[in-house]
Amino acid sequence: MSDIGSHIQVGQGTVARPGGGIRFAGRNLFPAADQEPAEAKIAAWDEGSGREFNARLREGDTFEIAGQTWRLDKIHSEGQRRWYADMTRIA
Repeated sequence: MSDIGSHIQVGQGTVARPGGGIRFAGRNLFPAADQEPAEAKIAAWDEGSGREFNARLREGDTFEIAGQTWRLDKIHSEGQRRWYADMTRIA
């Protein structure tokens, strides 16, 4: 069974475990300013290998971890402390 198309929400200080031995956490939000879009700092861990991924992502950005590709779809924000990001596994 493929998990492609799986959706998760990652927010400030929360950990999401969509399966496949990967964990995601929201670190920080960088609000939109001066014509620049908002960015979310997301961490991901591969429990199998111990590898960690940290990046500042904008809506539409993708990244790979543990053979999976994820896309940050949308950032929802009520300020730097109250935010979450919708993410989808695309491969």
